[in-house]
Amino acid sequence: MTEPTDTPQTWLERYRPYRRQAEIGFWVAVLSIHMLFNSITAWVDLRTAPFMQPFVWELSSTLTVGLLIPALVAFERRFPLRWDTLRHHLPWHLAGTLVFCAVHVLVMMTLRKAAYALVGASYHIGNWASVLAYEYLKDVRSYVLILCAVLSYRLLLLRLQGEARVLDAPEAAAGDQPAGPSARPE
Repeated sequence: MTEPTDTPQTWLERYRPYRRQAEIGFWVAVLSIHMLFNSITAWVDLRTAPFMQPFVWELSSTLTVGLLIPALVAFERRFPLRWDTLRHHLPWHLAGTLVFCAVHVLVMMTLRKAAYALVGASYHIGNWASVLAYEYLKDVRSYVLILCAVLSYRLLLLRLQGEARVLDAPEAAAGDQPAGPSARPE
């Protein structure tokens, strides 16, 4: 039996030339699955609407979120969320959720109006305040989940490079007994 010679470092070196395509492919796959399931769910909930309506709704939303991901990644690089920066950068990210939602709703509604106009129909938006409140509740979750995915991916890459590791157990001070069953006082 031979030992595997593929270390995280060699795997990472082979991965680097394809990194951009893999990252884009990841988001395309995740967003496509999300869009498909949300379209089906909305269609089942409505029961009377043709499938194209929920599909257009979800497609417009998903495309917009996909376009916002690079901006969100850049924003997180400018205001990184780490334990030492959390107090100063968290308010920026809370404001970022508002901007994310506003852009998402504006672009999504524009795409929906255009799609409906292409087939000779009209898309009615309704009360903007209630639309924004409704969408914000969903967009704040999307914002957080996207950041969680990006930060988890970054941590994985750092681990593979050897730059992030699990902390070692603290060393015992001189004269201390090692912790364990034999160190218990009787």
